[in-house]
Amino acid sequence: MMGFAMLFVASAALATIARALVTADQPPGQLPTRTLAINVAGAAVLGLLIGAGWNNELLATVAVLGSVTTFSSVAAEAADLVNDGKSRTALAYVGLTIAAAVAAAWISILAGEAL
Repeated sequence: MMGFAMLFVASAALATIARALVTADQPPGQLPTRTLAINVAGAAVLGLLIGAGWNNELLATVAVLGSVTTFSSVAAEAADLVNDGKSRTALAYVGLTIAAAVAAAWISILAGEAL
């Protein structure tokens, strides 16, 4: 059990660092496309794993994908856009993130089931 806990923590830490590196230089006041891309890709990977019936969902979903995808960043970035007077961009960003992530997960579940 301790080995799994260490793997869980290490996986989460590496995934968080990877996300931070990718999103670090996003231009402020614009649609956060890097966070959007990471969240959609994470949803697709999760869908593929679920569809394929992968047996170690806890490590993949919580530690890795939960740390790479960060929908709390969507909320914070949307709030920043609203504070910058870009409410429409914020609304579009939140809507696009949800729609694209759900579509990516759904398509990937179907693809995983076909494997």
